[in-house]
Amino acid sequence: MGKLCIKRLERLGWKLSSGQIDLSPEDERVLHLVNSDENFRKVIDMVGNISVSYGDDYFTNLVDSIVGQQLSAKAARTIQMRLRTLCGTVTPESMQNVELEAIRQCGISHAKANYIKALSTAVLDGELNLSQLTTMDDEDVIKSLTNIKGIGRWTAEMFLIFSLGRLNVLSFGDMGLQKAIKWIYDKDSVSNAELAQYKQRWHPYNTIASLYLWELIDRGLVTSK
Repeated sequence: MGKLCIKRLERLGWKLSSGQIDLSPEDERVLHLVNSDENFRKVIDMVGNISVSYGDDYFTNLVDSIVGQQLSAKAARTIQMRLRTLCGTVTPESMQNVELEAIRQCGISHAKANYIKALSTAVLDGELNLSQLTTMDDEDVIKSLTNIKGIGRWTAEMFLIFSLGRLNVLSFGDMGLQKAIKWIYDKDSVSNAELAQYKQRWHPYNTIASLYLWELIDRGLVTSK
């Protein structure tokens, strides 16, 4: 798995242990990108092979994403370990049963503690059925997750990629992707309309494109923009 993907998800604290996607220049999904966009050939040539892990502990990943917001990876991991020490296994039931103040004493802000409580309540009340997310299309998954206070679109999009393994996700709000795209196309800025064009061009493998673009950033190959 590329270091950038690891760093991004370490910041969120996500567990990535249930599977792996291996990509190479000979992979048909990668060849689709090259054939659809001549600019992508240099990306593939520069990056080569990558392996990406994903995990299916949905609730824990979402809790850890809330904890990790606006924190360094080190700080997030420390707090996440305190939460595990407090509750044992991070489940909707354990989060619901623990006192709000006890969650806060792990180093979690009042707002984040309430977000965790809201998430656990939504799951236990059936407002959010995590198992059903696997059968929903991408936008419906995003809508379901972002209905929960404390979960934004970017976190939902990362959930699509790194928990559900969806292959056609391009996060318009991701600064790393924007930086890499500007570098590839020698642009000073990139609009949502342009991102929509790239998304159409790379369909149905926008996730694969995203993974390669993140890898460019990770390896220090993007030097400006």
